[in-house]
Amino acid sequence: MTQRGIAVATLIAGLCLLTGCAASHSTKRQQQHEPAPMTVRDLLEDARGSCENIADVRGRFSAIELQFLQYHIAEVEPYVNVRLLGCDPEAAAIAGYFRIQSSLPLLRHALLTDRYFYGWEGPDYDQESAYLWDGQYTHHLAYIEAIEAITCGRLDQAVELTPAEFEQLRVEANVDFAKRDSQPNWERRMCARWLLRKLTPTDGYIPMERLRETGVLGALGRPFGTIVTVSGRAIANPSHRKADDGYPVVLRITTVDGKPLPGPVDYPFMLAGSVDVRRPGVGEAFTLRGFETGGYDGVPSGFTATWQTAGFHFESAFLVLPAK
Repeated sequence: MTQRGIAVATLIAGLCLLTGCAASHSTKRQQQHEPAPMTVRDLLEDARGSCENIADVRGRFSAIELQFLQYHIAEVEPYVNVRLLGCDPEAAAIAGYFRIQSSLPLLRHALLTDRYFYGWEGPDYDQESAYLWDGQYTHHLAYIEAIEAITCGRLDQAVELTPAEFEQLRVEANVDFAKRDSQPNWERRMCARWLLRKLTPTDGYIPMERLRETGVLGALGRPFGTIVTVSGRAIANPSHRKADDGYPVVLRITTVDGKPLPGPVDYPFMLAGSVDVRRPGVGEAFTLRGFETGGYDGVPSGFTATWQTAGFHFESAFLVLPAK
């Protein structure tokens, strides 16, 4: 028998074991009053509560059981879709595994209407970021994974909001986190805000609103605007750019708040505003207080500048403050 013949025979044998097609097994069951063979519904019902994602589906069912379900996909499909009507993330995982096309409209509806929030222990719930963490929205992650598996594309390509849907989400997501306790259904509103971010295409760019809310982590391992004490040794500025002529000394920072950095970070010595702090000399050790900040500089392409420019780019800086 060829390898293909062996594989077919193995699948048929497995299906017969699950469906009770083998005559000898049927006779034996009748003699011993064994229960009827497991059906598609029995198999899926028995797995309830054990499949949060597609990987769980692969782990929960044996290879023979998955072949059995695939063989009977015409029965699996309506069962899964009925459960999706109730926003069932487990049904989403099964739909994603078998790539059931008819489940897409139901997955889309569940994604847009479910407002489930897990509420993990650990995050600081006084911070807005705790409510915008992906891990809080386990139902939605299951819907998203299934949609992307079925469509073989990104979520923002597979689910395009209509103008009415976008406006509805935008209005629902309008919550003042600082005054959340006085606003009804504010947790549902935070879910809508998280969802709106997921569904708004950015082509890889970071939305300005997200930067304002979460901030930027600097090269020193602290968010921009965090006042820290840095130490290191001053070196001569190696840059030959005309714009750097006013910054002859570079701070080679090796520790932050007494803790060593993985590697040195170089910043030109710059003062925050008009503060009066002595600039260390080249080769001199320093301990200074200040904070990281950043922004865009230069001129975008498409405009011919009459002055020297490095082009439109993002730059960060460490601004020195007086000692306490």
